[in-house]
Amino acid sequence: MVNTNSQAKVFAVVIAIVVAAAVLAWLFREPMRRGYEDAMFALDHTAVRAVRYGERHFTALSPAEYDVDRAEYFFAEALRLDPSSRYALHELARIAFLKSDFGLAESRIDTEIAVYGKENPNAYYVRALIYGYQGRYLDAAKDYETYFKMTPATWGAINDYSWVLLKAELPEGALAALEWGLKEWPGNPWLLHNQAIALYELQRYEESAAAAALALAGAETLTREDWLVAYPGNDPRVAAEGLATFRAAAAENLAKAEAAQ
Repeated sequence: MVNTNSQAKVFAVVIAIVVAAAVLAWLFREPMRRGYEDAMFALDHTAVRAVRYGERHFTALSPAEYDVDRAEYFFAEALRLDPSSRYALHELARIAFLKSDFGLAESRIDTEIAVYGKENPNAYYVRALIYGYQGRYLDAAKDYETYFKMTPATWGAINDYSWVLLKAELPEGALAALEWGLKEWPGNPWLLHNQAIALYELQRYEESAAAAALALAGAETLTREDWLVAYPGNDPRVAAEGLATFRAAAAENLAKAEAAQ
């Protein structure tokens, strides 16, 4: 006769072991992955592998892998192993910018531009961002304009360009840039958001309210994935907060423009 109580106990023990193994695997998955990565890097201690690992840890589109400190380590290693390693210094400048170390970021991107500026238009985009956050808005605008001359514009670059023009108190220029962008990307909530601000600054309140309403409607439909695509170097853990902040700003713009009419 089968002892069902014994079977149940054995089954419970097996389940407990399986669950414990799963929990341990979950807890140690990151150290194990990093250990494997470190071991492979030790075996193939090259700048090429270092850049590959750095890029792996520096994209918001792979949230499980994102680790800006680990990315910085690998890019620094790439540069140490091969001072001519392409884009390593560029990425180190971006990381310093994200860490708000603007002086270091500027120094790094200046070197990148001096060496590879004609081959890397994105370096001017990065320096424009750095200048913008330092309050050097006209310098930032010049670098955005250089970027536009070298490569097809993106809506993000146009939006950032309009932001520095707004900060420089040049709403007419910002509005012209945004209208250019909206021809290519109609309905883009970021462009509409800045358009509403530019129109408000020009005291065109009814048009500002219309743009702000469209921006808010668009912001409400944005997903976490949309945010990660728009800000690929940023920490994916702040995507929800970023979306909430953007929606709140769009709502505030609308209320402000409506009140001014």
